[in-house]
Amino acid sequence: MSAATDWYHGTHQRFADWRFPPPRSPVKPELRPHAGVLLTTDMPLAKGAGRNVCVSRLRPDAKVLDLRLAGEASEAMRQRLYATDLGRHCVRTHDAAVWWAGWNTGEAMRFAPDQSTFSARFVQLVPDAQRAMSGSRQPQHRAAWLELQNLTREWIELVAVAGRDMGFDALIRNEIDSLRKGGAVACEVLFALIDKAIEAPRWLGAGKGR
Repeated sequence: MSAATDWYHGTHQRFADWRFPPPRSPVKPELRPHAGVLLTTDMPLAKGAGRNVCVSRLRPDAKVLDLRLAGEASEAMRQRLYATDLGRHCVRTHDAAVWWAGWNTGEAMRFAPDQSTFSARFVQLVPDAQRAMSGSRQPQHRAAWLELQNLTREWIELVAVAGRDMGFDALIRNEIDSLRKGGAVACEVLFALIDKAIEAPRWLGAGKGR
């Protein structure tokens, strides 16, 4: 990945510089905050995250792991995550081929539960969470959606912490934009883990959050 690549970040707030970890979202304060800063080369995905969009670039000396590429470092992360209480219940960590495929399709950004008793509770929450996504305001549907969202956040946090502990400044992988008109698409995403990974934000103007 070239240091000249532009990476976009959508947000509802403007700021002079990045904060690590980022502050909790004022729009969805009930969600667990991310451990790092998420950026993408896909402008529609960035605009969907917030009405303000800025651009940044990787610093030339940033140590970056592209999880989409088969290699020793990515395999070491898979094994590290499999050794954790949460990670061993995600089917992505069980097999190297499934792991790499998931980061390319973008599916690996979502926690994929295994067949264990631990995972059974989360599987049971899916129907109610889908009702919430379809517009239901019933408390139990909203609670199911929130729990699954925070499970995904916890999974992403686990990946981020592993990357940082392995000495990386940023991770690259794909993420599915399921809200795209015309159908879901895989978008390239950069997960900056520390402040020295990326340059200061440059604001491009206002966009419409969805």
